[in-house]
Amino acid sequence: MNISSDDLVDGAAIDPMLAFGCKKIGEHMALSSNLNPQLAWDQAPEGYRSFAVTCIDPDVPAGSRQGLNDYTAFMAGSEMAGDYFGYDGPCPPWNDERLHHYGIYGLCS
Repeated sequence: MNISSDDLVDGAAIDPMLAFGCKKIGEHMALSSNLNPQLAWDQAPEGYRSFAVTCIDPDVPAGSRQGLNDYTAFMAGSEMAGDYFGYDGPCPPWNDERLHHYGIYGLCS
């Protein structure tokens, strides 16, 4: 399978508009636009019925959980209250630069 993106460049920093959180001068971080990055793939083997897209931070300490964030509860009572489904972009620690690995997996059943 070939994967391409107009928004992501291998080894380059992600556009803050595609992140859940971004650096903010005078503060540790601010919520960002959290837009979905453009992703495309082709030459998927026959038989795949759907695809799963992942965004993994390999620098998260061992034993940490990724992708199981409950933003609906976290934002309850704030101006960001609401139901959250789907993509949540990277939100690295304010004092650290991180690499994120995007992957696409074909699912056949």
